[in-house]
Amino acid sequence: MTGDDAAACELAAARVHTCREQGQIGALPHALQLLTQAQILRGRYAEAARSGAEAWQIAHDTGQAGRLRHLQGVLARLAALRGEDETCLRLAGEVARFEAWASASGQPWAAAVAHRCRALLAPRGEAEPHYRAALEWHAREGRPFEQARTELLYGEWLRRERRRADAGARLRAAMRRFAALGAAPWAERARTELAATGSRADLPELGAEVRPLDALTPQELQVVRLAATGATNRQIGAQLFLSPRTVGFHLYKVFPKLGISSRAELPGIDLGRQD
Repeated sequence: MTGDDAAACELAAARVHTCREQGQIGALPHALQLLTQAQILRGRYAEAARSGAEAWQIAHDTGQAGRLRHLQGVLARLAALRGEDETCLRLAGEVARFEAWASASGQPWAAAVAHRCRALLAPRGEAEPHYRAALEWHAREGRPFEQARTELLYGEWLRRERRRADAGARLRAAMRRFAALGAAPWAERARTELAATGSRADLPELGAEVRPLDALTPQELQVVRLAATGATNRQIGAQLFLSPRTVGFHLYKVFPKLGISSRAELPGIDLGRQD
């Protein structure tokens, strides 16, 4: 989400290695899915196809129905990028399982994403009600990244419909939300679309509305909390089922986010409650 594709690839590969090394067969499909997504972003489509196929097979063999649905979406995107139209349509035709899950879950964010997907699939004249419904659901609950994605896609659709004023409002909201999250490539995409409407498109300061702690992933937060107690990388890895190398990489990525240069400074930072 922050556009650091190289780090995403390295971390995902390290996670896959850990799963294999420790025999974590149940966790391996998710790790391979993350690796597949990172490889797609890096343009390594052949490797992504292999990683995705292995993830799908293991998830299928171990009965991970939910993981299979996620993988179908990832593999559908890969098929689209490779021009494999029939495969893409077949996999995307499975997107209705998510809609059923979203309805059963009762989660507003899930209903919003389901409507967004319907908008993307709908004929030109039928998309807008789904975009509007998606934004109404987003307003009920968080997941700001998903809300920003909906605003971006809706804004792009409005621009294609030559409704520049409406498009500008949506794209500006998406740009600001992405910038607040520190999602640089997404904020830039929204800025580019906004400029295409003829509106002024100055990119806000990235992460300006986000506390340093908010920029950490859940696993990064676990790592720094343990590091703040004086635990070594090996000790941290043993508790979180990570290799010491992966722990070290997490800390390398976290220090700039917290505005520090070494683990010796961690005890002086409020890292929140560890529930």
